[in-house]
Amino acid sequence: MSIQVLSAESFRQKLAGLVDEQKKLPEMEQAAVKDMSIRFVSILASLFSDDLDRKTLWDRIGHGLITANAKSNGDYERFVTFALEYIKAEPGKVAASAPLMHIMETMEVRPAEWKSAFLNYIETRRFLVLIKARALWQEYKDGRVEL
Repeated sequence: MSIQVLSAESFRQKLAGLVDEQKKLPEMEQAAVKDMSIRFVSILASLFSDDLDRKTLWDRIGHGLITANAKSNGDYERFVTFALEYIKAEPGKVAASAPLMHIMETMEVRPAEWKSAFLNYIETRRFLVLIKARALWQEYKDGRVEL
């Protein structure tokens, strides 16, 4: 784990949300961050608890993203855990989710900047992610794509 030292001005800009973490990545990686974010959120729909009202699926996932981001303090693994807890995902379904496992394995080898850009993208473009994740989820339900 490396510690990043920021100048006072850089720290103020980052604290104020004026630094776009995604801009630090090459353009091709930015597209990968976007795709991974959308895919992750669509997977949350597949893990949504049967105990919750399905009519609230996207609203609850959206609120779960906000809560998970706030609680995780920039830690990707904690973010995933909090998001899954918010939608009351069943441990058995989570453990059996090949698409989620694929994302976790992919993220495991990504550098910290990539993970930070992922969390930042979900936080700053939450509505766009929800719209696109819902469309991907619908395609999955119709059997047109795999998650």
